[in-house]
Amino acid sequence: MLSYFPKPYPDEDFRSIIFRYHIRTGKLYFEETNKELFDVKSKRNIYFHHNLIKLISLFNQSGYTIDYFLNNHTVFPLINPFLSTQRKQDFQQSLSLKDSLKGKRLFKDYIAKEIKYCPHCLEDDYEKYGEVYSHRFHQLHFMDYCERHQIELISICPKCGVPLSNANGKMLLRRPFCENGHNLASDSSNFNECPKLIERVLQDFHYIVSRSSKINRELILDLFYSALGKRGYAEIYSEYLQTKRLKTDFLIFVENHYQILGAQHHKAIDSRFNMLLSRKDSLAPNILAYLLLIQFISNSSEEFFLDTIGFSIDIPFKNRPQPCLNKICKYYNKLIIKAYSKTYYPIYVQGTFLCPHCSYQYGRKWIWNQDKKSGEINPPFLISRGKLWEKEVMKLYSQGQSLKVIAAKMGLGTYKDPIAKLLKEKLGEEYAKRFNLKTNFTLHSIHSRLEPTSSNYEQVINEIEIGMKEVATTIYDQQLLLIRRQNIVNIMNENPTLKRKGIEELARADYRWLMKNDREWFNEFLPKPYTVKNKC
Repeated sequence: MLSYFPKPYPDEDFRSIIFRYHIRTGKLYFEETNKELFDVKSKRNIYFHHNLIKLISLFNQSGYTIDYFLNNHTVFPLINPFLSTQRKQDFQQSLSLKDSLKGKRLFKDYIAKEIKYCPHCLEDDYEKYGEVYSHRFHQLHFMDYCERHQIELISICPKCGVPLSNANGKMLLRRPFCENGHNLASDSSNFNECPKLIERVLQDFHYIVSRSSKINRELILDLFYSALGKRGYAEIYSEYLQTKRLKTDFLIFVENHYQILGAQHHKAIDSRFNMLLSRKDSLAPNILAYLLLIQFISNSSEEFFLDTIGFSIDIPFKNRPQPCLNKICKYYNKLIIKAYSKTYYPIYVQGTFLCPHCSYQYGRKWIWNQDKKSGEINPPFLISRGKLWEKEVMKLYSQGQSLKVIAAKMGLGTYKDPIAKLLKEKLGEEYAKRFNLKTNFTLHSIHSRLEPTSSNYEQVINEIEIGMKEVATTIYDQQLLLIRRQNIVNIMNENPTLKRKGIEELARADYRWLMKNDREWFNEFLPKPYTVKNKC
């Protein structure tokens, strides 16, 4: 437990608190202070230690917590609203890990290398507390004015130019005098007053800090999109912004205030500007750019955050449910697809629709008209027929159906190419054996195409099978003869009462070929011709 710890002053920089503890406990080296308070080996007065949990454990019911130091003695309240949820969680976890570097990285991009002071604050603090200290928000690298007194900050003596503190934070001001004895607050009227733009930025700065716990990154981005959309920077055909035009106009705005911002204007328009309004996680949000962007589109942060009126564009496909276009699906032409994706292109929006029941997938294009206010929907185009369609095709194939029959049953009419393509992918060489006319007349293929047979035709089928064995190595015409006979047998087996005319309609080519080239078998096996004598 600590027997003594200095009471923090309002808005005191965390390093200043540790420095006052170091001085008043009489330690000679900063390594001793860091070892005692944070259990780390360091010669520097670090901005915010990542092993802060060690310091908290040394207090005995003092009310000091990690959140207390973060929110009252660092610039975290200004950074916090712009961080993603994941980034906040990572940072909070890092504070209890001795070897974590995430805490350092969070503040590294915002804290100036030199310690800065406000002459008026020095005077006020010395009069009120009998000593001076460094203020937390004075240490931002992109802000050179005091948010309270709105005068320029100093890091060196205006009269002799000596540094007021060293960069590693081991030596800070205790009185409002430089090491040569010059009074830093004696002639503060000579310091530059705050320009109007920076004055407005400082007001925004104060507004955001005071509401830090109520503002988050998602809210800020939503408000930016809404405000920029109403000012004409939204892509009329998508939810995106015209980043290139926005950056050009914003650059002109910033460069008009070049004399005010000085070197800081490059930090407002840096290589990461395109990520400024991205919803992806950003390791180090560009706070200065956000503050200036608020000035670019609004009169103040208060107006920016209170403006909740959005803007609207015509929504492609109206976000309405879409039908399934798979003819064999039980939800065919029904509005079953409620969730779908949209991809935005310069002149159209493509919707991709997937049936949750049969996985049939298709796309449509929403083409914007010239007025960019209403669109027309192009005919659908196929992306994938889905698992149900493939399963049904393979089922019909296993039943011995031809490509033509399968195509008809799958709702393709006479278009057989999709069926053939799928079977080639699934079957490989087996597909060629079955559907190649010169190789498929085998006993195996005959068996695969046989339907359950009645006893009336068993003898005939046996004769055909015997014939197939005998001519398995003979010429093509003999094989063709047997397969044509088999086709006729199958038809008669399925339709026992069918007459010759009906058989001819179902297998015209086989019927006429056998009648011409195999007349004896044809007359013996087929039903007798329809005559008056037979009728009687």
